[in-house]
Amino acid sequence: MLFPLGLGVKIPKFPLMTLLFVVLNTYLFFIQPDLDVARIESLVKKENLSELISYYKEKDYLNKSNMTISSLIKAQFSHGSLLHLIGNMVALIGFGIYVEARLGSANFLVVYLIGGFLGLSGSTFFFLKPESFLLGASANVFSIMGCFFILFFKHYIKFFLFYFIVWKRIVLPVNYSFPFFFILVEVSNQLLAGNNVANDAHLIGMGVGIVFSAIFFVSNPIQWPFIYQIELDKFETAKKTIDFEEQSKVCSDILEFNPINFKVRLFILLKALERYESHGGLDDKTKQVFMDHLERYIGKFISEKRFDLCALLIKKIPFSLGFTPYFKGLSQKQIIKLGDYFLDSRDYCIALRFYQLFIDYYPESKRTKNILRTCEGVLSGLHSNEELKKLNILKETQKNNLLSHLIQAKLVDDFKEEA
Repeated sequence: MLFPLGLGVKIPKFPLMTLLFVVLNTYLFFIQPDLDVARIESLVKKENLSELISYYKEKDYLNKSNMTISSLIKAQFSHGSLLHLIGNMVALIGFGIYVEARLGSANFLVVYLIGGFLGLSGSTFFFLKPESFLLGASANVFSIMGCFFILFFKHYIKFFLFYFIVWKRIVLPVNYSFPFFFILVEVSNQLLAGNNVANDAHLIGMGVGIVFSAIFFVSNPIQWPFIYQIELDKFETAKKTIDFEEQSKVCSDILEFNPINFKVRLFILLKALERYESHGGLDDKTKQVFMDHLERYIGKFISEKRFDLCALLIKKIPFSLGFTPYFKGLSQKQIIKLGDYFLDSRDYCIALRFYQLFIDYYPESKRTKNILRTCEGVLSGLHSNEELKKLNILKETQKNNLLSHLIQAKLVDDFKEEA
């Protein structure tokens, strides 16, 4: 069983409408009369359809024979059990707070209600058996989930996974997890029709959310990796100011809302490099920016195999700025992949930077000997003054590294040849 935890990041505005619906649904659940399950089951067993329909009309339950505005409204704010309520409200909070922040409270209200009305009425009219009735906010919640799917398509969603005795928090991409865990599962359950859940209402509600958010997205375009308008506004502020500390603070604020906004992270990293070069060294503020952002930027694109975007930044980092403090979260494979990418691109000195980093982090690794052999081959082909200058800087930034010893030997040999 999966419980959605949303994006797991800060939201840029208070989710008034989301929490209002949570409070309203919870309040109405505890004051609503208990369902007379025994009487309903008795009438169903007797196959006394006319009496059953009369009972539904008397209680204003949503049924094929009692599909009115009042029964549709009542059904959206009624739940059959506490677990039914909790399940819907957990999902509403998990998805709703982010959807409301993107759509705005007014649009959120519209899609929530339209999804509920169309989901329940469509399910009742086309799929509901004459002896059954519908209740619950599931169609409303699924309309919000449909919005989430479109608006946060390229993002990652956190789930709490419960399976027998296993409790685990997992992170999955929205574009893959939603079609499988929600759409495909709902369609399968609908086709199997082996439970008392109105999966058709869920699917109609989700369809409403998808269509609504697609229209909203076209009329209110915000280009990825930005999600919220406030990100764009703050980013414009960061670009206009010349104060590095203010730029860093504004970018950190944006990344609290959207931590995978790589454009913002790249912007502040480039500003930090400018500061490093203009100051002729590394101060505390610049170092902190590198510590906070460098590995996260590079790590994101390694995982997506976008080494070209890694190279966009790495090529701008001067050799005098050692890598060792900043990439400690990268795995052995990730560091080797970066080194191999630059080796294949014939950026030999940059490749050596990452092989040096690997040897520094993992000196006892089984891969170290092979990497040193590769480095020996690379070093043998480097002879230009520019290359030798870079090698000397690499040697000085990490003197006790095994690769640094090879570089020292290489530089000594080249010096002897020149002499």
